[in-house]
Amino acid sequence: MSLRKPSLISLLTAWTVFLSLAGAVRAAELADQEIQWSHLPPIPDALGVAGPFVGVHCDSLIVAGGANFPRPVWETEKKWVDNVYVLRNEGGQFQWTTLGKLPRRVAYGCSVSIPTGVLCIGGCDEDKHFREVFLIKLDQTGKQFSIVKYPPLPQPCAYASAARLGDTVYVVGGQSHPTLASATRTVWTLDLSQVDEGASVGWKRMSDLPAPDRAFHLLATTTSETADTLFLFSGRRENANGQVEFLRDTWQYLPKEDRWIQRATAPTCMMAGTSLSLADDYIHLFGGADGTLFHQVESLKDNHPGFPKRYYRYQVSTDQWTEEGSLPANHVTTVAVEWNGEVVIPTGEIRPRVRTPAVLRGRVVNQKEEIRGQ
Repeated sequence: MSLRKPSLISLLTAWTVFLSLAGAVRAAELADQEIQWSHLPPIPDALGVAGPFVGVHCDSLIVAGGANFPRPVWETEKKWVDNVYVLRNEGGQFQWTTLGKLPRRVAYGCSVSIPTGVLCIGGCDEDKHFREVFLIKLDQTGKQFSIVKYPPLPQPCAYASAARLGDTVYVVGGQSHPTLASATRTVWTLDLSQVDEGASVGWKRMSDLPAPDRAFHLLATTTSETADTLFLFSGRRENANGQVEFLRDTWQYLPKEDRWIQRATAPTCMMAGTSLSLADDYIHLFGGADGTLFHQVESLKDNHPGFPKRYYRYQVSTDQWTEEGSLPANHVTTVAVEWNGEVVIPTGEIRPRVRTPAVLRGRVVNQKEEIRGQ
């Protein structure tokens, strides 16, 4: 009896089935994951700050700038700061160091970690919005830093969001002036491969977001075998009647096509929250303000309960949302970063005018493994 050799089509079919099964197994494993929360040492500012630049460089966590209200918070004016704090693991102990000062007091810009440091973009102080861009660059010891100037944005920008895909940094939306009415839907990109210690051809404008102007939105990136993409979530805007609108829309940007696609609406507004992609097919969105008490801040003051402590997961392949769990606290107007395989959310605002020096630390675990280990 002769044996038939498998045809090329049958081999390709078998390989396709194998990849589908492998993808299904991987998706199931990710669906079983959860985040267990603890804390790293608090930043060396008892009040904490909102709107800091945050990133990771030389195996160090950097928190720089920001703003807060001295106590009693309802009787004082907002104060901008310029401190540069660095957290390192020194022989098994996490320790903060105050390394120095930024070139100016600044908050509410956006930041991304790049191979050469933490890129700090725009921001504002009590008087104006900025277009300056600079890099916080640590030496290998993590105990000294330098500031490297980068090409400025074409216009001032604060309360925007930034993300990096490969060699490209994206900045989307944000306000060009102190009022929410100045929010934009502009998309700027900077090609890092063209940067040599700050010398660059500058920022390039891409297709505008085909949606309302906004600020306080979230950005995240996903990487897959087929495409690297950018996702935008939520935010707030001021409409033509001068009213604040709390946004729940979701948009995906395809860089190769310079095109935006609208995706499934989020279950709630998550403005000023944080986001992070922990796996190819999933984006986690931590906290944020839903707008329910936005117009009651002055009447509630110290009775404000704080921002909702829930977080969500968005699955790219299915375009579906899932409420994942609760946070120990909801830190808004800050940046979530991945550091040594963990989620880190440092400082931020926990209710109107109140900041926290706390640093959330999230460890991704597999629920089945945890159950077996009990």
